Order: sequence, then structure tokens, then C-alpha cells
Amino acid sequence: MSTAAISPATLPAPSADEGHASISRIYVLETKYEFLKLLRLPHYLVGTLGFPVMFYVLFGVTLTQKSNGPIGAAEYLLASYCIFGIVTAALFAFGAGVAVERAQGWMTLKRATPMPVSAYLGAKIIASMCFGTITLILMGLCAVTMAHVRFPVSVWLTLWGVMAIGCIPFCLAGLIIAFTVPPTGAPGIVNLINLPLSFAGGLWFPVAMMPKFLQVIAPWVPQYHLGQLALGLLGPRSDLVLVEQVEGRDRAAPDPLQRELTAELGSLQQPDDARPAGDRRADHRVTSSSSRRRRRGSRRSCTTTRPRRGRRSRPCTRPCAPSARAGCARSCTRGALRRAHRASAS
Repeated sequence: MSTAAISPATLPAPSADEGHASISRIYVLETKYEFLKLLRLPHYLVGTLGFPVMFYVLFGVTLTQKSNGPIGAAEYLLASYCIFGIVTAALFAFGAGVAVERAQGWMTLKRATPMPVSAYLGAKIIASMCFGTITLILMGLCAVTMAHVRFPVSVWLTLWGVMAIGCIPFCLAGLIIAFTVPPTGAPGIVNLINLPLSFAGGLWFPVAMMPKFLQVIAPWVPQYHLGQLALGLLGPRSDLVLVEQVEGRDRAAPDPLQRELTAELGSLQQPDDARPAGDRRADHRVTSSSSRRRRRGSRRSCTTTRPRRGRRSRPCTRPCAPSARAGCARSCTRGALRRAHRASAS
């Protein structure tokens, strides 16, 4: 029995156009399925889309009526919370996502396929940019409809470009976290890193309103520099403009009790001819009683008076001797104000 020699089958070699088309299709499909995978994760949607929009509605829209000027809380928080959203999307997509896939063995399986590594990393970066774009759209709708924010189209497009390009370094930082921390603790560690750095970087409120030690730390935080790029689109030093508006509003509306006390102290310091007759009579009574006590030799002051047993000490309600007035000027002023009130009321 003769057997024919079996020759190996020869497959046609793919052309150059077909090879490029297949590589492009790998990139497109990997990006598509990566986006759909993240879209089906509730905890990822809440962290990247829910928190920035919720914080903006609670703080940015609420503080809109209290800002007077070209740059208010609504404009500042719109730019800063957009940066917070894109940074959160990048850190969670890489820091938590890659760590979980590494624990499940999914990365080992993908290395066995002909898919290039750049398609795997590029799909995650583009998916993070897509979620950052959705965050910008949702917050822009809230800003326009609720806070009446009006930006030119060029500002919106530039803000989107800053977000898209600025997320790449944070994607690489998330990749470092994914290969460093345990997969089970990756989400918590990402939150532990993201939230304090976002706060210290001025994404919640201006750095100029923070304590001094946080102002020293802020330039070393990565979120600070990306936030300054976004805030620079609103105008030069927009954070300082907002701080000046807040401080100016506080100076323009002082506390009512402080205003009343200032007016009363000013009336006491007026000349005798310009002061009301009631205040002059009260001061005359105080001066007469003080001179009578001095003549009797009773020259006691609140700095030398000790409370009796069983009684609580109280502020000085009588004028002190000239040598003790420097030690109890505040108490004597309060006593004089109370006597002036009683005299004017009578």
C-alpha cells in the first residue's frame, strides 16, 4: 500500500493593508470593550461621575448667589471638580482595575494573545478620557442651567484638552499603584491617596484660604499644577480673585455686635461738646463717685480685689485708681459702657 506524502498546507500571507487593518481593529475593539466594562461597574461610575457632580451641585451651585464678580465659586469649582473627576477616573481605571485583572490572571491570558501591550494601555487611557468627558458634560449642564455660568466655546474646548492630556501622568501613577499594592486593598489605597492630595492641591477651595503648612505643601502635589492649568483658563490668578472677593465681602458686612461696640467706643472718645447730654451726665456721675472714693481712701482695683468665700469673681464695675488702670482697661471699659447705657436709658 502506497502512501502519498503529506505536504504542509501553505496559507496565503496577509497583505500590508490587511495587517494594518487588523491592528487598528484590535485597538478599536479593546477600547470599546474596556469602556463597556467600566460602564458596567457601579462603584466606578459612582466614584468618577457621581461624586464630582454631586459635590458641584452641593457647593458650586449653592455658593453662586454669594459671589459678586467675574469669577465666583461656581466658575472656580467647575474647573477644579472637572480635574478631580478626570484624576479619579485615571487612578481607578489603572490603580484598581489593573490590580484586579492581575489577581484574576487576565493579564497573563492577554500576554498569550497577539494583542500588543500598547493596545491594552491605550484602551484604558482612552476610556479614562471618555469618562472625564462625560464628567465635563454633566457638570457643564449643571453649571449652565443652575449656576448660570457662561464660558466661550474656546474655553470649554481648552478645558477638555487640559483634562484629556493631564490624565496621562495619573494613569501611569495608577499603574505603579496597581503593581505595588495588593489587589484587595487597591481601591481603598487609591482613595486614601486621591482625596487628601486633591484637598491639598486646591481642588476643593483656593490654596490661599488654607493654613500655612498646606500652602507650603501644595506646590509639591501633582493635582495642584493640573488644577492651576485649568483655573488659568478662567483668568490670571483666578483663585486669588475669588479669595479677595470673599475677604472683601466679610469686611463689607461686619458682625452686628462688633459694629455696635465700635460705635459705642467711638462715642465715648468724642469731645465733650460733640457728645450727647446723657453721656456727659453719666461720665460726670462716674467722675464724682470716683473722686469721693479717692477722698475716702478707698483706692481698690480689680487687679488687687479678691473674691469673697462662696462668691464668684466678676468683672470690674467701678473705675480703678490711676496706677491700676493699665491692668484692667478692658473691664473698666465694659463697666463704663454699662453705666452709660443705664444713664441713657433713664
